[in-house]
Amino acid sequence: MLTTSIRQRVRDNLNRDDSGIDAKIQDWVNDTKRRIEQALNLDYMRKTVETSHTNAAPSAALPARMKSLIDVQYRKTVPTVELVWTPLKRLSQSEILRLSGYEADGVTLVTGAPLGYAADESNVIVYPKPETGATYKLSIAYWEFSADWAFGVGEEPYLAKFAWQALIDGATALGYAWMGQVGDADRWERRFTELSFADFRGHDMARALEGEISLRPHTGAGDRRPAAGIGWGNI
Repeated sequence: MLTTSIRQRVRDNLNRDDSGIDAKIQDWVNDTKRRIEQALNLDYMRKTVETSHTNAAPSAALPARMKSLIDVQYRKTVPTVELVWTPLKRLSQSEILRLSGYEADGVTLVTGAPLGYAADESNVIVYPKPETGATYKLSIAYWEFSADWAFGVGEEPYLAKFAWQALIDGATALGYAWMGQVGDADRWERRFTELSFADFRGHDMARALEGEISLRPHTGAGDRRPAAGIGWGNI
């Protein structure tokens, strides 16, 4: 189904044709698309970014569409260049304290080459803090969500082709929630989770999606949930 047709179906379900509603429906459909991608662990592409860090400027933001982190590696670029990337392991809280020290009056924070990283809901932090005068480059590999749909004429991405009913149901539920109509929102949410998602488990839609996914070279089934940023420091 075309994305414009999906948007029209949601508008019909909500019985809304006021100015500006199309933009809201487009957001709700895209939110539902990401929800399906996360629930079914659909991985669209593996991406890698490289960022440069010093003691004075230790942090960098990760892409907004990052789905999950794969790994973090580093190499020194100043004062000497290391040609080989070194993988960093995920650290426990006790390892973080051992590597970085306690940030308190009279205590010098440990600095040096990166030895590991920790992740929370919003950040990935590499330890210990970079030493003064050194510059390190990080290589961050991650899975990325697909881009938001533009709802152009003739646009039919594969979720719109194979999972259009789930997109309509989920977006309709979000629309009724936005309007404060809790009963209708719950009804459409149940339809989304109980009926639409059932199609993914034993229907032609599931086989079509599986065929599409099998063509993709990477999968992130074992990856952790994403972090939103990366930097050096203490938590």
